[in-house]
Amino acid sequence: MIPEAAVEENGRVTITEFLEARIAEDEADAKAADGGRWLPEDKGVSFEFYGDEFPGGEAQARLVADTRANMNHIANYSPARVLAECAAKRAIIEQSGNYSPELEHGDNGEWAFDVTLRALVSAYADHPDYQQEWAL
Repeated sequence: MIPEAAVEENGRVTITEFLEARIAEDEADAKAADGGRWLPEDKGVSFEFYGDEFPGGEAQARLVADTRANMNHIANYSPARVLAECAAKRAIIEQSGNYSPELEHGDNGEWAFDVTLRALVSAYADHPDYQQEWAL
C-alpha cells in the first residue's frame, strides 16, 4: 500500500513527498530554459524567447534535430507545457491529501487517488529514491 502523507517512521519519503520533489525539479528545469515557446520548423526547432534581457524583447535560437519526430517531440515539451503539467500534478496531489493506505479496492473516491498517485509516480520509476512498493 502507499505510505501515509507524512514521513514514515523508517525515515523514507512518502509517495507525495517524492512526487513533489520530482515536480519541483521538472519545474526548475523548465523555468531555467526560459519558458519561451518552441516551434518545429523545417530545419530544426525554433526557440522563441521573450523577455527584457533580449534586444527588442525577442530572440531566437535553433536546435537541429536528427529527425522530424525528435523535432516535434522537443517542440511539444516546451517549458510552458512542462510548467502546466507540474501545476496539474500538484492539483492532483492536493486533492488526494486525505487518502488512507488501508483502503480496500472496493472504496471509490479515495482509492482512486491511491491509483492516481501510483500512476503519476510511475513516470519516475528510474529515480534512485523511487520505492518499488509504489508500483501499480
